[in-house]
Amino acid sequence: PKPNPNPDPDPAPYPKPKQPNPNPDPDPNLDPNPNPAARAALMNMLSRVMGGEPNPKPKPRDLLGIVGMVQHLHGQGRPREAVALAEELLRYIGELDLAPADHDHVGASARLYLGHALRTLGLHDRAMAAYEQGFAAERRSGGSEEAAFLGSMASAAGDAGDLHRQAALTEELLRVFRNAGDRRNESAALSNLGGALRGLGEPRRAAACYEESIGIEREVKDRTREGAALKRLADTLREIDAGELPRAVECYEQSLAIFREVGQRRDAGVTVTNLAEALAALGQSRRAIACYWEGVAVFREPNNPNPNPGKMGDRAAEAAARRRIVKLYEDLGEAPPNPYPNSNPSDDSDPNANPSGNPNPDPNKPKPSPNPAARGLVMCMISRVMGGKPGEPSRAQLDKVVAVVDELRGRGRLRNAAAVSPSLSQSPRPTLSLCLSLRFQDGQ
Repeated sequence: PKPNPNPDPDPAPYPKPKQPNPNPDPDPNLDPNPNPAARAALMNMLSRVMGGEPNPKPKPRDLLGIVGMVQHLHGQGRPREAVALAEELLRYIGELDLAPADHDHVGASARLYLGHALRTLGLHDRAMAAYEQGFAAERRSGGSEEAAFLGSMASAAGDAGDLHRQAALTEELLRVFRNAGDRRNESAALSNLGGALRGLGEPRRAAACYEESIGIEREVKDRTREGAALKRLADTLREIDAGELPRAVECYEQSLAIFREVGQRRDAGVTVTNLAEALAALGQSRRAIACYWEGVAVFREPNNPNPNPGKMGDRAAEAAARRRIVKLYEDLGEAPPNPYPNSNPSDDSDPNANPSGNPNPDPNKPKPSPNPAARGLVMCMISRVMGGKPGEPSRAQLDKVVAVVDELRGRGRLRNAAAVSPSLSQSPRPTLSLCLSLRFQDGQ
């Protein structure tokens, strides 16, 4: 008889060690040594996911439940915990005897959300590495999340400033959506590709992407996204050359009409001020002034979302629009009108202020005395913007100091801004834009 090819006359008293996972998927950024705290948290979560088993033997669906916890932690603003849990999960699945397809599927899902958390922490290189490894695993497993990885890699490349790679990845993503017949996401990919091409200095190719996106949004009847695409197209046309300005104005007007229709007030305010810039470049100063005033009205609305929670409107955008209004009036050789017409007690400007804008309507009333500390701060700021050179500051240099006052107000430091403002207006060459930009919420 033939000898037994696998003789085992003395069976070992202990189970044979598990064979190494056929897809170890090594990660050079992943420490192979377990994190005791993260491992304890992982096992506790697995026990709960599996109904309280003390020694869980998880299946792929149980491990995907832990991926959901990684996503939850990141969504709750706890990216460091999300990173620790995702990395420990990757170490743990490397120790399990999973089928290759299951190993790839779970590992790809974990790396997707690991990459999101790393991007939140600003670790763009590590995030890109996680996305790339997850993308390769997703392709091996035949999963359906290729588009999610391509989009995430394109965003990570943009965060790192690699616009060439961002454009290449977005083009690949665009092909995926086209093959799938996903028109909405195809339009979004075209818009993102247009943004990358603009950054690369290719506005004509970017404009072609935006035009195709507009056509898709009209096809699917998404008015809000159509308005956004029209605005991006107009912004891009202005970058090509002056000959495209009339077409840019037309696109801005269409976009503005849509934003008004759907009630997107913030977008309407930004679009109308961009329209004003295009009209001013065409020499249509009075139409531009009217558009700027409309933008000011939008930015003053209390329900207008802005980057400073608790503040009313978008103060920085309002101040910028007012300064441009003053510049246009100066170019026309005219004095600007009252910057705060129709003031009322509900307004955040002083309802008892003199409409002429004169801070001292009573000629017999003495002028306010300077605040020595604030005057010193003003002169220090002026000296800095002038580079320490002697002489009087220019209008542009004073405008830089005005921007500092705007920032103080925007950060809620109204008393600091109120102290600096009078001293700045008493500086050697006051600027009218200062008077138009300073408004406070406490009745001062």
